[in-house]
Amino acid sequence: DTLVAEVALDAELAALPWPDLAARLGDWAAQPETLPLWLGWRRAVEAAGADCAPLAERLADGRLAPEAALAAFDYARDEALLKAATRARPELAAFDGAAFDRLVAEFGEADRARIALARAEATHAHAASAARVRGGLPGYDLLKGEFERKRGHLPVRELLLRAGPAVQAAKPVFMMSPLSVAQFLAPPHGLKPGLSFDLLVIDEASQVEPVDALGAIARCRQVVVVGDDRQMPPTRFFQRMTSEDEEPAEAEASELVAAREVESILGLANARGVPNVMLRWHYRSRHESLIATSNAEFYEGRLLVLPAPRARSPRLGLSLVRVEGTWQAGAGVNLAEAQAVAEAVLRHAREQPGETLGVAAFSIRQRDAILDAIEALRRADAGAEGFFTAHPHEPFFVKNLENVQGDERDAMFISVGYARGADGKLAMRFGPLSADGGERRLNVLITRAKTRCVVFSGITAEDIDLDRAAGRGVAALKTFLRFAASDAAPVAQGEQAAAPLARAIAAEMRAAGLEPVARVGTSGLFLDMAARKDGAFTLGVEADAGDWAGVRAARDRERGRAAALGMMGWRLHRAWSLAWLARPEAERARLRAALGAAPEQAAPTALAGTDPGLAAAYAEAAPAVPTDTPIPEAGFAQLARILAEIVRVEQPVATEAILERARLLWGRPKLEAAERAALQQGLRLAGQLEGVAEAGGFWRAEDAPSVAPRDRRAAAPHLRRAAMVAPAEIEAAAQVLLGTAPVATEAELAAGVVRLLGLEAHAAAAIEARLAALVVAGSIRLAGG
Repeated sequence: DTLVAEVALDAELAALPWPDLAARLGDWAAQPETLPLWLGWRRAVEAAGADCAPLAERLADGRLAPEAALAAFDYARDEALLKAATRARPELAAFDGAAFDRLVAEFGEADRARIALARAEATHAHAASAARVRGGLPGYDLLKGEFERKRGHLPVRELLLRAGPAVQAAKPVFMMSPLSVAQFLAPPHGLKPGLSFDLLVIDEASQVEPVDALGAIARCRQVVVVGDDRQMPPTRFFQRMTSEDEEPAEAEASELVAAREVESILGLANARGVPNVMLRWHYRSRHESLIATSNAEFYEGRLLVLPAPRARSPRLGLSLVRVEGTWQAGAGVNLAEAQAVAEAVLRHAREQPGETLGVAAFSIRQRDAILDAIEALRRADAGAEGFFTAHPHEPFFVKNLENVQGDERDAMFISVGYARGADGKLAMRFGPLSADGGERRLNVLITRAKTRCVVFSGITAEDIDLDRAAGRGVAALKTFLRFAASDAAPVAQGEQAAAPLARAIAAEMRAAGLEPVARVGTSGLFLDMAARKDGAFTLGVEADAGDWAGVRAARDRERGRAAALGMMGWRLHRAWSLAWLARPEAERARLRAALGAAPEQAAPTALAGTDPGLAAAYAEAAPAVPTDTPIPEAGFAQLARILAEIVRVEQPVATEAILERARLLWGRPKLEAAERAALQQGLRLAGQLEGVAEAGGFWRAEDAPSVAPRDRRAAAPHLRRAAMVAPAEIEAAAQVLLGTAPVATEAELAAGVVRLLGLEAHAAAAIEARLAALVVAGSIRLAGG
């Protein structure tokens, strides 16, 4: 009776005639096991409430298949959230992706201008201080007298004591070692107070002992301590030699750590609770494999590491060279490995002289063996001798691992040295790595390279037995050797794209014949999606997802991130979620153009809605450039080749566009006068030697094909200016449009050309003026004559 009473509440059953109701009840009675399922359904509908009623109705009447219910719910939820967000923030409904791109570009220009202004302000302030000195600041007369002396100058300490105000006004920044501070700066107390400073910056603070730093700290009002406690501590050799304590004294009971109880000023700052912040951006490594081991082993994966667009290889990233050598226990060297390293150094000098190079060995004896082998090869073959004097700022070196902190080079060769002895056995002794803090020495050693690091070793990770070898440094070496020997790339491989936008982008990449890879990166900084072909990434897509939103500072998010990825060689495309929601087809067309896919052809019905598919995507040149070499030092022949390649890819291209492309390739905020002069000389040489020529301010190759219109929507901002479009391309665009629809006025045709070429909206006036000249010349004819 109770069941019948509940069933009677159902409006549908109540409306059934008695015979039909009896038949329905009979069917139910024949399937008693379905009753719990039906009751569960009713409870779920009741619990879901009115918000899910439409979904329940469609499931009940069969309009929605059960397997599609979850996707439908997700879609409805996302749509509801979007509507709620739009009601709360009406500006979301008016979002314009192109306008926001322009806003980002304008912000970048303003930020660069602000940095340039800050430099100018600093220069002005310094010039004003120098003028005050010349105006008779106390101590200036003494300085003038010292300038005129031929001999008998005052000691530096006395000079700074007596003429301190004038010296500080003219030179407000002193760069000194702790020893120089004690030697040249009198303490700021007593009858003749010495110099004092507003700010002290202690760099490489992990290697500065507190006793050496306290004298400088006493002369300053504010201190910034910069260092890495995962890198090497101060050398204790001289402290041990001069210490009068035979036994270490027991620590006194105290809430504060005394300076003598810590190894460095960085450790003292940490012990005293000085406010600190971790500098997470890692710029040095041009391939993520160069920092992957250290980031995982020593920094808990907290560094923001830039992914590289090119695959790891012997010329890029971390690699391993196995050397079948023997460890000579008596001499403490591996001569075969030293010879292999020396031969690699000479090959580098001959084949890649433009890249700086450093060599690091795990021991002093191995370092000396490498130096001897290199010297012998240099005497035998002087053909590469110029390399060893070619880099005055980053000269070639061979050092042991305890002396490389602070060094960095394009390429680093590491000689492990340790190998099996003549008896075939490997002694599990690894010198400094086995000692306390050995992992910090290894961390310094394996992070010196900017472009590539080649490890020479006669042992593998499997040879190291951690049960017999003590020290965290040895364990880290085992991890490092395993990674160096593997072919695994630290980039996310084929991770599934979960977000709908990522799936849509991935579909376009597949349609273009490219492999989509989601969340490319290793730590902290990921590209939402990237297109890969033949092992190399051809395009990276930045979406406004969690990784982008997680970068809180606008400068880092909109400038630093993109500039750093561009420095790594990435070609980037921006995808805005709201733009894809509002105009999905237009955003697909932009993405296809960036991917280089063939655009879909569609004849426009009116020039106001000109289809960009009538123009091929603008191809941007991306030649390899020596970014570590300043433009004026690159050599005119090399510049000519680079600039000629830009011309061949982007022709016809304006002179100013070529210079701007070079600026972007070198990653320069702006071109200085010397850089611009060098590039212009390179262009002139390209015209003489490389088969390119200039006419009317635009460059083309001598065998260039006929000019066709190009869509610049996905190209660099400078290309969307009217001045960057050759008259021949404007004429070609006009002929394409006139072939699809008749046009009566120059203004109408100009609007169509601007849209077809993807130019700035305010370029219409300049384009109309050029079209008027073409009409007068008879090159194009409008409807009605």
